[in-house]
Amino acid sequence: GSEPIASALASWLQRRGLPSTSATMLGSLNSSIEDRDAHIGPSYFMNDDQSRERLSRIWRTQIVPLLQETYYDRWDAMQSRFDFDAIYAKALEVPGADT
Repeated sequence: GSEPIASALASWLQRRGLPSTSATMLGSLNSSIEDRDAHIGPSYFMNDDQSRERLSRIWRTQIVPLLQETYYDRWDAMQSRFDFDAIYAKALEVPGADT
């Protein structure tokens, strides 16, 4: 499942003293993707810059194109499920996400 992937990113972030927001986002994202083979890997988010701006850029330039490819036949119906602002805001509500 997506748990080892999310855990790998969370551990990586924790070892560097970085917030776990992106790990929470990745877990949320992958739980919304039905096809396990289409799950997004943690490496996109393994960067010391975990600012909202950088995460948004990664999302827009790297994650969304992958999702568009996965859901090419129904992207219009699916894209709201993968809204960066909503997923980011939800991740911030998780206890410890901003520590």
